[in-house]
Amino acid sequence: MYRDYFRTRHQTGKTNIGRLLEAALSLHVAEFNRREGLDTRARELIALAVEADPNHVALRNFEAALTSAPLPTIAWDLILLPPKSDPSA
Repeated sequence: MYRDYFRTRHQTGKTNIGRLLEAALSLHVAEFNRREGLDTRARELIALAVEADPNHVALRNFEAALTSAPLPTIAWDLILLPPKSDPSA
């Protein structure tokens, strides 16, 4: 599904889910790969997420902070969505 979507997203009449959801999908799949020990593929998918939404500062910062050390958990919602405000504040 992932490959099919990204292969056809720019064709007329095909679904285009937008930058934020494309980045979220890429990060979600990256986390599956990370958990399976496929760090190289996970890093590739993180780079694809940045390509999907290059103006997203937190996403670019997440990618820039990655080192050759093992990857941290890739929580797309914490990376891409603004922090929730504390209603008790």
